[in-house]
Amino acid sequence: MKFDILTLFPNSFAPLTESIVGRARENGKLDINLVDIREFSKDKHKKCDDTPYGGGEGMVMTPQPLWDAIESVKKRDSHIIYLTPKGEKLTQKLVEKIAEHKNIVLICGHYEGIDQRVIDNFVHQEISIGDYVLTGGELPAMVLVDAVSRLIPEVLGNENSAQNETFSNNLLEFPQYTKPSEFKSMKVPEVLLSGNHKEIEKWRLEQSEQLTKDRRPDLMSCSTQIIFKTQTKEKTVERVVQFLKSPNRKTFFNNICKSFNIQEDKLTNEDFLEYATQQTEAVWEIRRSDMENLENIYQNKWNNISNEIFEKFESFFGEKLEKQKLMAYIWPAMVCPYDNTGFYVSSYIQGERWNNILKTSIHEIIHQFWWQIWDTIFAGQVDKLKYEYPSVSWFLSEIAIDIVGENSGLNSYYDKNNSYDTFYNIKIQGRNLMQEMNLIYSQSKNLINFMKNGYEFLQKNIDEFLNEYNK
Repeated sequence: MKFDILTLFPNSFAPLTESIVGRARENGKLDINLVDIREFSKDKHKKCDDTPYGGGEGMVMTPQPLWDAIESVKKRDSHIIYLTPKGEKLTQKLVEKIAEHKNIVLICGHYEGIDQRVIDNFVHQEISIGDYVLTGGELPAMVLVDAVSRLIPEVLGNENSAQNETFSNNLLEFPQYTKPSEFKSMKVPEVLLSGNHKEIEKWRLEQSEQLTKDRRPDLMSCSTQIIFKTQTKEKTVERVVQFLKSPNRKTFFNNICKSFNIQEDKLTNEDFLEYATQQTEAVWEIRRSDMENLENIYQNKWNNISNEIFEKFESFFGEKLEKQKLMAYIWPAMVCPYDNTGFYVSSYIQGERWNNILKTSIHEIIHQFWWQIWDTIFAGQVDKLKYEYPSVSWFLSEIAIDIVGENSGLNSYYDKNNSYDTFYNIKIQGRNLMQEMNLIYSQSKNLINFMKNGYEFLQKNIDEFLNEYNK
């Protein structure tokens, strides 16, 4: 990666020869070219500023020296950034976007700024490092170089370091400790000395969430945290038995039997529970290693994309939404059941697994936010409306998955095949129900009105709807 830094004060950048950035330059991972704007001035005194047209305080950097300086370094793929208090505030998400470029040109402004014609012709992005004013763009440029450099492969030495730090997942970083384990009568938390990696990860997440809640609650808005975890053997048995006792839910029942090698004719025997337990535990043990390997893979993939997804959620829902935690249990079967502890991700999925996982994750987050808003407009009725099965409200929320996905752009993250194909075959009063619901959404103007209007439409046609649904 190369940075061309355009400045009136090139001697200000000595810190970029030290520490991690300095080593990255020595190792050839990072190239920093300091360009003195004064060298391009055609004024005999190398003057680069003048008074602003229209009057006012201060001076403005003139266009000619800066224009020529940019032309001297600009390449076809250069991404040109102007550091200014008027710019977009620098965040970790923005740093990650900037790091996608290989050639970056940084313009360090001074005085009252630079001539607008330079900005209009060259600048792709204006960036501020905070809501305050500095004497020039040199310090912001160094901040940006340092932040971006950390994301260059092999610069930090440990590729996981950048993923686990503050802001990497809208959470502040957990407390860190090192040797000795006791210092001035202060001890390192026991969990960190236990060697139990799962308990350590749990402790760190809890610490991060509490710190963020106390110090930066703004980061927690619209920030559902998905935790991927292998389902325990005991819980897997419990869920399998539950579905085997519900043969009327044919899809789940058949897939459970197929996934766990369960013979249906043995389910009527007195030793039903013992038989189902043995079969389930055997399959769980076979798939255990695969499930545990998927934990980290899916967690890292989700962390890398979650900020983009939540921006779309917040933009679509139009309000700050309560932070929630969702558990994504990796399950040794072809069927992914749900309960009040979270949603289940099958490790038995054939083909491209991550596409299915991502679709299920977004599906469930839409549900979480949907019911959060639903409870405000149907206060006191949410439990009845949500869990009565097959309820109109539950069905409406399932239809909303595709409507929200399409209108928010969230479906761009996964294959756009329909969530529930059978829903699209239902007709009410001779009209296709999904087309009718999309029409209601387009006429409702916002999500809350769609909730009300969609619910009213289905209730008005409840008998026909349930008859069609039960087919």
